[in-house]
Amino acid sequence: MKDLHMSRLTITLSEPRYRALKEAAAQRNKTIGQLIDESLDFYGIKSREQALIGHSLGQ
Repeated sequence: MKDLHMSRLTITLSEPRYRALKEAAAQRNKTIGQLIDESLDFYGIKSREQALIGHSLGQ
């Protein structure tokens, strides 16, 4: 379940890391934001609401 309201975030990356992130997103036909969102899912980082929904469903 994705949030309808999205917040903006500013991060500081080295130029080589930024280029690598941009290239990885392009290779996957995704935006940098989508790639970061998927990475957060992979590491189990959830909003409080997502965690509560998952808990109530027994996940």
